[in-house]
Amino acid sequence: MILTPEIRKYAITCHFYRQLCFLILVILFSLPFPFSSMGSNSDVSEPSTITRMGFLEQAGMSLLGKSTSEIEALSSGILEPYPDSRFHLDWPVSRGMAAKILNRLLLPSIRSHPLPSEFSDLKENSSLRSALSMVGGAFKPLLKNRFGPDRLLSKKEANAILQRLSKHLRENSEPFSSGASLTESLSSSPSSENLERRFPMGFITHPTQTETTPTETDLIASSDTSRLGRLNSFSFPEQWSPDENFDINSLENGILELESSLDSLELSAHELTTCTPDPGEEESGLRTALTTIRQISFDARKKLKYSEIQLNAALVVDEESIRRCASLKKRLVFDISRLSTLLEKIDSRLKKDLKETANDARLGEP
Repeated sequence: MILTPEIRKYAITCHFYRQLCFLILVILFSLPFPFSSMGSNSDVSEPSTITRMGFLEQAGMSLLGKSTSEIEALSSGILEPYPDSRFHLDWPVSRGMAAKILNRLLLPSIRSHPLPSEFSDLKENSSLRSALSMVGGAFKPLLKNRFGPDRLLSKKEANAILQRLSKHLRENSEPFSSGASLTESLSSSPSSENLERRFPMGFITHPTQTETTPTETDLIASSDTSRLGRLNSFSFPEQWSPDENFDINSLENGILELESSLDSLELSAHELTTCTPDPGEEESGLRTALTTIRQISFDARKKLKYSEIQLNAALVVDEESIRRCASLKKRLVFDISRLSTLLEKIDSRLKKDLKETANDARLGEP
């Protein structure tokens, strides 16, 4: 491949554009996540959480006038299992979990008189949007109108949510029959085929013939859930302090932009590492461009490795957030490997040029 004028021009000027592009991304990934910011936020729950089972029991009594047994909780389908296929009834409930619980608990009557609300931190494809379109108005927005699905509920906040929802139901719809059990209430729901007894009478979901082999993302999510289990064994839920300011949406967008820039950079590096420049000025310009791209890639990889550590340390408790973080971890590791491969190719080309230059110098000796 001959070094065309277009490639030569690119070799001289590309590093300015690439440096600007990567600096923006590096700044994004180098920002520290405020893992313990809840302690400094004035709008923070009291240090007294409520468990998943406790919230379901309280919601059932407050809205249905009926107590809930563990068997009903496991068999009704209201509670989702974690990525490790366990229900963890004694773990603290988050705002995201609570919204899904209330939505499923009140179907189908809530559809006639919903209490919706929109929040700024939820993507269009979030599984929470359908639940919040029914019961979102019962949740007080956080700063900047965020929902904060990983924020743990305190007993005080849970009481306030149930009071708002109970008042709304009393004012706008017929009350539930106090004699109806949790499973009986669900059986009248149009979506009952997706809810009724799809989990066994136990704490682990039952494998079916239609289940596929767990993906790498599934395994990462399961490992992260196991970390929560170990944390639960050695600390109180009040000490978990999930980072409610951790913006998964911004991180996803940042990684998407990074991958787009990597696509262009890999193509440019391939052109420069496979071309055959004329000796002299063209060859010198090529080495300068490759050296600059190498430094940019090296700095970006270093920052991404630091961001990988930050992401691994981030604490999320909502089931959907755990799975999304697992997917981002997998992508981040792959992007780091892409940069490593790119560095190897550039290093190989630069070493080849140095060797050829040394050979030419020896041949020119008298």
